Amino acid sequence: MIVSIGLTDNESSREIWPHKFQLVLNVEVSETLKVTLDVTNTDSTPWRFSGALHTYLNLGDIHQMEITGMGTTYVDSLLDSKLCEGQEVLTLTDTVDRVYTAPESEIVLHDNAWNRKLSVKNEGANSAVLWNPWKSGAESMGDMNNDGYLSMFCIESTLHANSLEEGKELAPGESHQLITHIAAK
Repeated sequence: MIVSIGLTDNESSREIWPHKFQLVLNVEVSETLKVTLDVTNTDSTPWRFSGALHTYLNLGDIHQMEITGMGTTYVDSLLDSKLCEGQEVLTLTDTVDRVYTAPESEIVLHDNAWNRKLSVKNEGANSAVLWNPWKSGAESMGDMNNDGYLSMFCIESTLHANSLEEGKELAPGESHQLITHIAAK
């Protein structure tokens, strides 16, 4: 099954961002979940953009999970975007909000509580965001239960840029696809 949702520029959108564009989000559900954001420049001049496909993966217990494949170099959003070096395996004991700058083609969440692995494969991305708000973050969020951090983790396919000026440039008529494939193993 495939569901497609589209968005194009209009007068209101051009007041916020003065460019013509077409976005199509395709969600394909089969044995795997495939989400594709197709961005097209329908303007007469080039423009730049960045983006991310946000995933909230359900897991058995945040204390019994490990992440591999994200690489070791990351920008830590909790440390004023400091560039850091980490380990090959990530386990959590507190909030994490990181942009991994050289992820492998497959990032794996090892959900040891439910004895499974969740595979996240990204295409068209230059990085991956890994995020969990932990207890204090969850308690301050209106759309998450106070203990919701215990059973979720985000691995986002990301086209990261420090600023819009540093984003990916699309020439008129050019398109870019940001894709994530999620599968349970």
